[in-house]
Amino acid sequence: MKNHRIWLMLGVFVALSVATAYAGVVYRLSCSNRTCNFMQDVDFGPGFSFQRLIGYCVHCEEFVGFSYRHYEKPPEPMGYVWDTFRSEKRPLYACPNCGKPFLKIGGLGSIKICPKCGEGSIRRPVLRSYD
Repeated sequence: MKNHRIWLMLGVFVALSVATAYAGVVYRLSCSNRTCNFMQDVDFGPGFSFQRLIGYCVHCEEFVGFSYRHYEKPPEPMGYVWDTFRSEKRPLYACPNCGKPFLKIGGLGSIKICPKCGEGSIRRPVLRSYD
Protein backbone atom coordinates (compact mmCIF):
# COMPACT_ATOMS: atom_id res chain seq x y z
CA MET A 1 0.00 0.00 0.00
CA LYS A 2 2.83 2.38 0.87
CA ASN A 3 4.57 1.70 -2.47
CA HIS A 4 1.39 2.69 -4.33
CA ARG A 5 1.31 6.06 -2.57
CA ILE A 6 4.91 6.76 -3.47
CA TRP A 7 4.27 5.93 -7.14
CA LEU A 8 1.07 7.99 -7.13
CA MET A 9 2.87 11.00 -5.61
CA LEU A 10 5.69 10.61 -8.13
CA GLY A 11 3.16 10.52 -10.99
CA VAL A 12 1.42 13.67 -9.72
CA PHE A 13 4.77 15.45 -9.36
CA VAL A 14 5.79 14.59 -12.92
CA ALA A 15 2.41 15.67 -14.30
CA LEU A 16 2.61 19.02 -12.52
CA SER A 17 6.19 19.55 -13.65
CA VAL A 18 5.25 18.99 -17.28
CA ALA A 19 2.25 21.31 -16.99
CA THR A 20 4.48 24.19 -15.91
CA ALA A 21 7.09 23.74 -18.66
CA TYR A 22 7.71 26.78 -20.85
CA ALA A 23 9.14 27.00 -24.33
CA GLY A 24 10.28 30.61 -24.52
CA VAL A 25 11.74 33.09 -22.07
CA VAL A 26 11.79 36.90 -22.13
CA TYR A 27 14.95 38.45 -20.72
CA ARG A 28 15.52 42.06 -19.76
CA LEU A 29 18.94 42.83 -21.17
CA SER A 30 20.52 45.87 -19.56
CA CYS A 31 23.91 47.52 -19.34
CA SER A 32 25.44 48.40 -15.99
CA ASN A 33 27.41 51.27 -17.56
CA ARG A 34 25.61 54.43 -16.35
CA THR A 35 26.50 56.42 -19.46
CA CYS A 36 25.15 53.73 -21.83
CA ASN A 37 21.66 53.15 -20.35
CA PHE A 38 20.93 50.27 -22.75
CA MET A 39 17.87 48.21 -21.76
CA GLN A 40 15.56 46.04 -23.88
CA ASP A 41 13.23 43.11 -23.32
CA VAL A 42 14.15 40.28 -25.70
CA ASP A 43 12.36 36.94 -26.09
CA PHE A 44 14.50 33.94 -26.90
CA GLY A 45 13.53 30.42 -27.69
CA PRO A 46 10.82 28.96 -29.84
CA GLY A 47 7.26 28.52 -28.72
CA PHE A 48 5.36 25.26 -28.97
CA SER A 49 3.83 26.41 -32.27
CA PHE A 50 6.42 28.81 -33.68
CA GLN A 51 10.13 29.49 -34.21
CA ARG A 52 12.01 32.73 -33.51
CA LEU A 53 14.88 34.31 -35.37
CA ILE A 54 16.57 37.03 -33.26
CA GLY A 55 19.50 39.36 -33.96
CA TYR A 56 20.86 42.79 -33.14
CA CYS A 57 20.49 45.57 -35.73
CA VAL A 58 23.46 47.91 -35.42
CA HIS A 59 21.67 50.61 -37.41
CA CYS A 60 18.51 50.61 -35.20
CA GLU A 61 20.56 49.84 -32.05
CA GLU A 62 18.05 47.24 -30.85
CA PHE A 63 17.31 43.54 -30.95
CA VAL A 64 15.00 42.61 -33.80
CA GLY A 65 13.60 39.40 -35.17
CA PHE A 66 10.92 37.35 -36.85
CA SER A 67 8.47 34.71 -35.69
CA TYR A 68 7.15 32.02 -38.00
CA ARG A 69 5.11 28.84 -37.57
CA HIS A 70 6.87 25.47 -37.45
CA TYR A 71 5.19 24.37 -40.68
CA GLU A 72 6.17 27.58 -42.55
CA LYS A 73 9.40 28.08 -44.44
CA PRO A 74 11.86 30.31 -42.51
CA PRO A 75 12.57 33.78 -43.92
CA GLU A 76 15.11 33.89 -46.74
CA PRO A 77 18.46 35.48 -45.86
CA MET A 78 19.45 38.58 -47.82
CA GLY A 79 23.07 37.41 -47.97
CA TYR A 80 25.86 35.57 -46.18
CA VAL A 81 29.11 36.42 -44.38
CA TRP A 82 32.05 34.21 -43.48
CA ASP A 83 32.50 33.92 -39.72
CA THR A 84 36.22 33.35 -39.15
CA PHE A 85 35.71 32.59 -35.45
CA ARG A 86 33.29 29.73 -36.16
CA SER A 87 34.74 28.88 -39.60
CA GLU A 88 31.32 28.84 -41.21
CA LYS A 89 29.08 30.79 -43.54
CA ARG A 90 26.38 32.69 -41.59
CA PRO A 91 23.18 34.19 -43.02
CA LEU A 92 22.27 37.87 -42.84
CA TYR A 93 18.60 38.84 -42.57
CA ALA A 94 16.86 42.12 -43.35
CA CYS A 95 15.85 44.14 -40.29
CA PRO A 96 12.06 44.45 -40.14
CA ASN A 97 12.42 48.11 -39.06
CA CYS A 98 15.07 49.58 -41.39
CA GLY A 99 15.80 46.83 -43.95
CA LYS A 100 19.54 46.78 -43.22
CA PRO A 101 21.25 43.42 -42.50
CA PHE A 102 21.52 41.80 -39.09
CA LEU A 103 23.21 38.58 -38.00
CA LYS A 104 21.16 35.91 -36.24
CA ILE A 105 22.03 35.29 -32.59
CA GLY A 106 22.36 31.64 -31.63
CA GLY A 107 21.00 32.16 -28.12
CA LEU A 108 21.32 34.16 -24.96
CA GLY A 109 24.74 32.68 -24.24
CA SER A 110 26.08 34.42 -27.36
CA ILE A 111 25.54 37.85 -25.79
CA LYS A 112 28.63 38.48 -23.69
CA ILE A 113 28.94 42.28 -23.86
CA CYS A 114 26.60 45.23 -24.22
CA PRO A 115 25.81 45.63 -27.94
CA LYS A 116 25.51 49.41 -27.63
CA CYS A 117 28.67 50.45 -25.72
CA GLY A 118 30.76 47.30 -26.23
CA GLU A 119 31.63 46.78 -22.56
CA GLY A 120 31.33 43.45 -20.76
CA SER A 121 28.59 44.72 -18.53
CA ILE A 122 25.37 43.12 -19.81
CA ARG A 123 22.83 41.80 -17.28
CA ARG A 124 20.26 39.19 -18.28
CA PRO A 125 17.56 38.60 -15.64
CA VAL A 126 14.48 36.55 -16.60
CA LEU A 127 11.42 38.76 -17.04
CA ARG A 128 8.80 36.09 -17.88
CA SER A 129 8.24 32.74 -19.56
CA TYR A 130 5.66 32.00 -22.25
CA ASP A 131 3.96 29.29 -24.27
